[in-house]
Amino acid sequence: MTITKNEPIVKLDYQLENLSTQKLEYHYSGHNTLLINPHYRIILPNEVTSIKLGMAVTDRLGKSGGQIPWPLTNDKNGKRLDLSRIGQPNEGTGENLYTNLLEESWCAAFNESRREAIGFSFDAKILPYLLIWINQGGYLGYYHIALEPSTGRPDNLEVAVNQWKNYATLESRSGVSWTTRIFLGHNIKHIERINPETGIIQ
Repeated sequence: MTITKNEPIVKLDYQLENLSTQKLEYHYSGHNTLLINPHYRIILPNEVTSIKLGMAVTDRLGKSGGQIPWPLTNDKNGKRLDLSRIGQPNEGTGENLYTNLLEESWCAAFNESRREAIGFSFDAKILPYLLIWINQGGYLGYYHIALEPSTGRPDNLEVAVNQWKNYATLESRSGVSWTTRIFLGHNIKHIERINPETGIIQ
């Protein structure tokens, strides 16, 4: 972990090595959990127009493995939802939502009332998926979100390997490294994207 004085960035460098003589099937997900309120909005690259449903507390969005439009969709009763906008802490919902393979490698949580944002930049060649965990009181009463760059989907490795077929491998006696950058911003009016060098671009 690297923190530089007077710079609003945390840099996380990872190194993974397979010391065995066999190919390793593995899963990594950056569990970036954030406190929220109803003024928050999740910002993803424009390429994300649908997401895949993983574990869910309720069946309001359908069954696990189903593909759902992002951000605007309908629940099972026909109610219009904007999944990018955080609801109330007592809604009793909680969903794991997974992007398809990403070309752009960033995401952000934007507190529109305070004009503050936290942005994440990562390497889409190594972390090609993004898990969006939105918990509005449904799981253990917690109220939070997590934006998690991931090597595969879902976060259950057995399901990722045997069912969804979305997982990473590491050859025998080999390694892989990657960097995640976390940026803070204030006086934010709009988020165009997150640049790995300069941070939040308006």
